[in-house]
Amino acid sequence: MFRRNRLSLKVSDQLDILNSLFENRIQTSSSSIRFADRRWLTTKEVALYLGRTAGAIRNLVYRGKLLPKKHLGRLLFDRHAIDRSIEFSR
Repeated sequence: MFRRNRLSLKVSDQLDILNSLFENRIQTSSSSIRFADRRWLTTKEVALYLGRTAGAIRNLVYRGKLLPKKHLGRLLFDRHAIDRSIEFSR
């Protein structure tokens, strides 16, 4: 007798899961909407805003390309300064 795996899902349930994952990805990729009203961003938020990893942001800080402020032990980045540096970069 063949027993069906308890963890197997119907195709419609699998599609629902994939759809919700896709919607979450779209929401996280809309960084300009998410950060439109915030001036100071954390390292992770800057990484999302610029489409980089948090490690890449830390490397830019180490090389002096991004200048953060330190507040309560956290690095905070001025979004307006980031936007200006992008506009004037060659």
